[in-house]
Amino acid sequence: MRWIRMLLCALVLLCLAPQASARTAPPSLPPPQGAFPVGEVSFPLVDPARADPWHPAGGPRTLMTTLRYPAVEGRGEQAEYMHPEVARQSTANWLVDVPPEQVAATRTHGEQAAIPRPGRWPLVVLSPGFSLPRATVSSLAEHLAGSGYAVATVDHLHEAPIVLPDGRVVPCTEPVPCGLHDLQPVVESRVVDLGSVVDQLSALPFVDGERIGVAGHSLGGASALTLQRRDPRIDAAANLDGTLYRPESVAGLDRPALLLRSGEAWEGGQDPTWDQAWPGIHGWKRWLAIRGTDHSSFTDIWLIIDQLTGQSPPLDPARAIDVTRTYLAAFFDQHLKHEPRPVLDAPSPRFPEVVFVGAG
Repeated sequence: MRWIRMLLCALVLLCLAPQASARTAPPSLPPPQGAFPVGEVSFPLVDPARADPWHPAGGPRTLMTTLRYPAVEGRGEQAEYMHPEVARQSTANWLVDVPPEQVAATRTHGEQAAIPRPGRWPLVVLSPGFSLPRATVSSLAEHLAGSGYAVATVDHLHEAPIVLPDGRVVPCTEPVPCGLHDLQPVVESRVVDLGSVVDQLSALPFVDGERIGVAGHSLGGASALTLQRRDPRIDAAANLDGTLYRPESVAGLDRPALLLRSGEAWEGGQDPTWDQAWPGIHGWKRWLAIRGTDHSSFTDIWLIIDQLTGQSPPLDPARAIDVTRTYLAAFFDQHLKHEPRPVLDAPSPRFPEVVFVGAG
């Protein structure tokens, strides 16, 4: 009987080994599908003329930023996805428990400090959701950079856990702004943040400061449209599932706007602010919804959760990111590069998940 028990134990261990390996491997981001290798560099952008709105005594407003861009292919090291302490604080608020050390072990597809490819690339600035670090929109940023854009993702200090150059991690700060119920003051602060990023990055020699887009997830998306309404430099803006806390703030917008909604919110009619804002947007506009998604499907969050736990919304997270990247890149291609993208004109059999809710 002893040999039977030994055989059974060996079989159990053999069966469990692949499952254990899959659960302990760090998650991976989908590779960008553009034509260019991606370089990336992270740095603080300081606005010396502006005190931090949440902690004025703390000095000038500082925005940690990652810039991704088309690069000359090299053999540099892949960049860190998320600082370990940022991962610990950030994942504590995710819908599903995941080991933060595995999130921190993820690597991006960007080569650190790679040489920029010759040329002048349109600038796109991406703002993450409220309480989320900029890493959570990395899959979108990498794809746009590989498609021929200089792409800046921005951390808004005190609005999410953020690591500073000296290694300090500043949390999402309570009670202000992270205890606020009316988030319009945060939108107003982000509008100034994003304008400052545009000011500084559009002067770089490989950035075309005459072609500028902004986009964001959740509150970052509301901030992107609000900035576009106020800043004539912004040629195109995209809102990924972001409530417009003041729908009237985008009234009169006359430049291209993409509103991309999750299936959950669209099917349930949970957010009336887009209905209120839609008639006041007078330029080229599309309102699209992706069936089977929820609010976090436009970020890396469900990609990571799915790989670590097997849990996800109805639409596979990798597919949701692929659809989002396709439509976001098509939007900026059409309105910053002036390259027509028919996928924006009507429903496509390639993307049956995408519903055209409104067009103009």
